[in-house]
Amino acid sequence: MSPQVISGEGYGKDADWWAVGVVMFECLDGLTPFVEDDDDDADPYRTQMRIFNNILSKPVVYQPNVTSHARKLIGQLLERNVTKRLADRQAIRSSAFFRHNGMNWDQLEVRLLSIYSYAYECRSRPRSPFV
Repeated sequence: MSPQVISGEGYGKDADWWAVGVVMFECLDGLTPFVEDDDDDADPYRTQMRIFNNILSKPVVYQPNVTSHARKLIGQLLERNVTKRLADRQAIRSSAFFRHNGMNWDQLEVRLLSIYSYAYECRSRPRSPFV
């Protein structure tokens, strides 16, 4: 949930871009950027209020393996000030993160990229002992 939704300012495309930043963070980190690792509070209301407070004020902390390109893009998407948040589709597509990782937007748009081709490509790479 974006800061502007929590604050009652409404919902728009900017909130969707916030959500993209959260999902990107989760994909790279495994956790949402605003949940605390040691949060074992049994009261769901208190937990929810703590998460809302974190969304409104907690700095985003990245794992050491997250690249500078990813940090920059996620940071721009998770900008709390909605007027400063990166919300331009072309700017996001042309970000260093996507350029560096070779994202082919044209193939994605015509659905030529598939999970099967990606999985096949991944099989040829050295495997991690944790997979």
